[in-house]
Amino acid sequence: MGNPLLDISVEIENKELLDKYGLELDNAILANELQVPLFEEIAGMNPMFLGGGAALNSIRASQWMVGHPGLTTFLGAVGKVGKDGSTLRNIIRQSGVDPVLQIIDNAPTGRCGVIVHNKERSLVTDIGAAKEFQDSWLDKMRAKSVIDKGEIFYVEGFFLDSSPKSVLKVGEYVASQENKTFILNISAEFVTTLCIDALNETIPYTDIIICNEREANAFAKSQGWETTDLEDIARRMTELPKKNAQKERVAIVTCGSKSTKIYFEGECHTVPVPKVDVSKIVDTNGAGDSFVGGFIAGLSRGTPYIKAIEAGHYCASYTIQRSGTSFSGEPSFGSFQLGQFPYHR
Repeated sequence: MGNPLLDISVEIENKELLDKYGLELDNAILANELQVPLFEEIAGMNPMFLGGGAALNSIRASQWMVGHPGLTTFLGAVGKVGKDGSTLRNIIRQSGVDPVLQIIDNAPTGRCGVIVHNKERSLVTDIGAAKEFQDSWLDKMRAKSVIDKGEIFYVEGFFLDSSPKSVLKVGEYVASQENKTFILNISAEFVTTLCIDALNETIPYTDIIICNEREANAFAKSQGWETTDLEDIARRMTELPKKNAQKERVAIVTCGSKSTKIYFEGECHTVPVPKVDVSKIVDTNGAGDSFVGGFIAGLSRGTPYIKAIEAGHYCASYTIQRSGTSFSGEPSFGSFQLGQFPYHR
């Protein structure tokens, strides 16, 4: 569940466009009034149009990894204004994911400008209709049916700004169930400031918290923890209050091309990231989202956490060797092409 966006992706040779709109590489921001014209400008630069948004990228990655149709669903809101909503719905369906979308009458579909320079990216998001998602819509028959059948629930941190009540509603439901898992990705540093109240309210319902090293340090600062040690931060995350005490909390901190840290059962484990030849890297857009998708796919197979982390690394390494967050063919990671899925009904 998250903000569905139509990604408009362009590659640039110099940083003039970034400087013009006050953008930084390896960063994600919400568009302000001065940055809104960016979308029209890059639309005239022969861009690629892709399904986007952090959670949507992740679930498309999961669907690609597991392969079997009908295992994944995406919940979010698109606009009735213009054709972007129907375009995005079709893109989602073509990826094998079932789109269960609320239609907002008087708003455009959300969009994300993806500016790629020297294999790094800057993301500028205009949330649009995604921010109008209503928690009451989750009680509608189609959405409720999907939620009742769901086993693994994943929410991006950006959605804490769009519809915090919806995140809490799903979190409360999952915590009341015995065999369901709720995963929250902090997603961006600004979530730890702009959305800190919603974040703190949601964490007690989380079974797994995911963040990168910058987000981990920002979260630690928001909690008043005087530490920058990632293992210590991950440990403290697992020790925060939890509603469903029958299931331990797991904390994952990614560090780009460096090792990923995962804390569970009272111990921090370090999982190396396979090296990718620099000459093979096309752009890093969606690498973190794809990692999450691979990890969730691993969970759906019932694999141990470390193996699921490795599945995430594989999916991320695949993505950075392609333009945009896109997938084709079949994954070659382990046994993902065969076998039974413990969550499959």
